[in-house]
Amino acid sequence: MAYYRHRRSFAYRGEDYLLKRNHWLYLLVLLCVTALVAWHYSDRDARRINKRLNQLADTLGKESGEGQLRTLAKSQQVVDFFTPEAELRLQPVLRQRTSRRELSTIFHQVHSRLDTLDVRIRDRRLDVDESGETAEMRFTAVGTAGLAGDRETQMHEFHLQWVKQDREWYIDRAEIVQAIRPPRQ
Repeated sequence: MAYYRHRRSFAYRGEDYLLKRNHWLYLLVLLCVTALVAWHYSDRDARRINKRLNQLADTLGKESGEGQLRTLAKSQQVVDFFTPEAELRLQPVLRQRTSRRELSTIFHQVHSRLDTLDVRIRDRRLDVDESGETAEMRFTAVGTAGLAGDRETQMHEFHLQWVKQDREWYIDRAEIVQAIRPPRQ
């Protein structure tokens, strides 16, 4: 019987050893999960802003055969990406400063004249401030427009200021930093 107790106590000591060893494993897993959750939440604003910019680029695009009602609906959707007080400095594309109210009309006029429009975003640089309420972004937009069988490509570097309102990101200021000549094809 003493032998049995000895075997039993040895087994328990072995289980204690395994539990202690697993304790470190559980602690390591908990630490990894905590780091993953912290990374997920710290990067969430940047992902939301990038997603909003991708949605704006998709909304700005126009496919062949798109009708006037769709263009009108898109002109209203474009405005929804901006704050009510947004300031737009889009020289040389637009000669004067533009407000959010004027943007819908301008977008509708330009979209109505084009057969197709493809907008691509490249070279993004995003800085979200420590408070998580404002952000600044620079990127290059490449627009390829089709009109009566001809295609023209333009590239512009943009600077956007984003503001978080009601847990969503909106553009408060947009300006063209410079026009870039695309390479000849």
